[in-house]
Amino acid sequence: KGVVTASHWVISGVALTLIAAFVLTPFGADPSGRYFVPLWVILALLAGEIVVASIPSVSVRVGAIGVVILFNLVGTVDCARRYPPGLTTQFDAVASIDHRAMPRLIQFLKENGEVRGYSNYWVAYPLAFLSEEEIIFSPRLPYHNDLRYTPRDDRYPPFTEQVANSERVAYITTKNPPLDQYLATQFRRASIEWREIWIGEYHIFYHLSQSIHPTDIGLGEQHP
Repeated sequence: KGVVTASHWVISGVALTLIAAFVLTPFGADPSGRYFVPLWVILALLAGEIVVASIPSVSVRVGAIGVVILFNLVGTVDCARRYPPGLTTQFDAVASIDHRAMPRLIQFLKENGEVRGYSNYWVAYPLAFLSEEEIIFSPRLPYHNDLRYTPRDDRYPPFTEQVANSERVAYITTKNPPLDQYLATQFRRASIEWREIWIGEYHIFYHLSQSIHPTDIGLGEQHP
């Protein structure tokens, strides 16, 4: 007891490395809860050591741990039932999207031949995965209401290349009225006609009279 071992340094190193990564890299500017998963392991080990060191009775230890587990289980179930947002990694409400309408979105896009286009990070990759890459949308649109964007959102350039080479593109936004207004304004300036539809929280701009890409209208690589 009270002796710092190599295992303590390893555990502390994981926590310090994670903290340093948030402070010294751009990922700390717009994080989501998934980045904090390593801390759960560290906190669990720390809690276990505290219990063993402070409670001599094994039965009381088991009871104390059981109470903690039960409390977290009840809280997790209660959170999951309150949908939306349910269980989410998001800290920013605009990035917490209700994806229950995704099957209807996929069906609509297939029926209308809108299998290439642009959306944000939180829509593009789930859409590609759930459609088995039949529908490819590049994450070149911002999801924050201030329209700030980072090219780091484009994690798989081959998807963007497919969309860039497509003669027909659609746009999908979520919870972003400023972006909706911006797109409509830019389409009008380019004399482009289009249709719009809402499917759940997905706002689809489709049947564009001509193909236009985010870089043509000041989006994608910009940093407002």
